[in-house]
Amino acid sequence: MTDLQIDPEIVRVIAANHAPTPPPVPPHFQPSESAPVVEPPIAPLLTVAEPEAAPVIAADTSPTAAQRVGIVITAIGVICCSFVAYQLVVTDLASARSQELLRHQAQERFTVERAVAESSSTEGSLGNSLAAFDLGPEAEQGSPADGGQSADDPVDDIERSIERPEPGTAIALLRIPKADVDQVVVEGTGHQQTASGPGHFRGSPLPGRAGNVIMIGRRTTHGAAFEHLGRLKRGDSIELTTGRGTFEYRVDGLQVIRPGQADVLSQDGANRLTLVTADQPFDAEGRLVVTARPVGTNQPRPVPASSQAALAVPSDELGMGADPSAWGAVLLWGQLLAVVLVGLRWFRSRWTPMSRWLVGAPVVLVCGVLFFEALGRLLPATV
Repeated sequence: MTDLQIDPEIVRVIAANHAPTPPPVPPHFQPSESAPVVEPPIAPLLTVAEPEAAPVIAADTSPTAAQRVGIVITAIGVICCSFVAYQLVVTDLASARSQELLRHQAQERFTVERAVAESSSTEGSLGNSLAAFDLGPEAEQGSPADGGQSADDPVDDIERSIERPEPGTAIALLRIPKADVDQVVVEGTGHQQTASGPGHFRGSPLPGRAGNVIMIGRRTTHGAAFEHLGRLKRGDSIELTTGRGTFEYRVDGLQVIRPGQADVLSQDGANRLTLVTADQPFDAEGRLVVTARPVGTNQPRPVPASSQAALAVPSDELGMGADPSAWGAVLLWGQLLAVVLVGLRWFRSRWTPMSRWLVGAPVVLVCGVLFFEALGRLLPATV
């Protein structure tokens, strides 16, 4: 049996004749060239809803109680360290500057003293010897009460200023090679006077006069003029210069005086030089006392009768107590410094850092220096 062979062309014709005819399109559905082509709508893609963001809760930046305590302790520590630095560095610089000015004042006083000494030993007039010195407008014109004529002789005023100098006046030069002392001595032993250099105790004779000449100086701050006073030994030399010459002394004793022991500020008729300072660098509980006797040909001269009257010395000039008038300044500048620091913290979020530095730094510096200066006056004048 043979296979039936079908022509492919015949199959194609038969398939074409039996294909279904599409239905006719109505006339009103015939597309025109001007009619817009409407695209079938596209089904939207499936989207996933995004989760809502959680609300942001601001973190609590206010310090806790422990942090506040830490801030206070840190602030107190910074203030204490700054005060120590002020006492050890800034006061030394201020004292050195004061010594430079006092040396010029001491030379002027020595010139006047020599003129007074020459006029008293000769028949010359003291007024002529001091004609080149400016005695001030009051001495030249007199007081208004006497019609422009001075009721007191200007020469008497000069002699009185020499025998009774005002506190803070340069009156002598003290030199102790063994203790590294080369200082101008000022009149008075209060805090303000010993801040400039060694002070002469006003209850004792002036340098160069007979009696127990007492000087008090600092051991730690304000230049620490008597810092190395403990190095002295018996026989060491001390030079004291005034307008009447240089007086040489030899150390004959060194001791520590505790509270309740015999005072060294009294007068017993002996001619000597007494130097007093704190017994420890940062402690004024006791006194380190060095005594020396005069040697050589230039001996102390008797105290004039006009200068023998007793002088009441305030308690703050004894070298062991504080200045009672300093409390007001301490409270004033301390409160002002606290207000400035709190104000700068309040302006932290309102001012730029540069603005805070430009405005706050000078104010804090000035208030801090004045506060430390007042606080230092509460320390004994020998520290």
